[in-house]
Amino acid sequence: GEAVFQWWWGDPHPGGSGHWKNYHPHVSAKLEEELARNEKFRDCQEAVPIDEVRYCLQRISPSAPFDYCSDQHRGVVFREQFLPSSRLTVEHPHFDDETRLSQNCFVQFQKGNPRRRRPVRRVRRGEV
Repeated sequence: GEAVFQWWWGDPHPGGSGHWKNYHPHVSAKLEEELARNEKFRDCQEAVPIDEVRYCLQRISPSAPFDYCSDQHRGVVFREQFLPSSRLTVEHPHFDDETRLSQNCFVQFQKGNPRRRRPVRRVRRGEV
């Protein structure tokens, strides 16, 4: 594939130290396939599983931040309360302008516990 997905290893909070790490090539290929064929995932309306057990991935945009507050208001129960401070937007400082402009901002989170989340970006090979 021509693109690779990378997750932020380290402190996911603004200003937190860490670095980008590549997903395993078969995981990146699977996510790339989801992006190509799953319209709801592509349009930031649906999360997809990263693996069969723990993690999901959601694409975000300026109009569709990572925000599960409204789900809680509708009665969805998570392992930890999703707080307004848990929201993650494309303005998060770990995303650079190139990632924002190319609409390659994503969020990895634990199934059933979206408060446990971290930034993910998709980069073209050779731009890493």
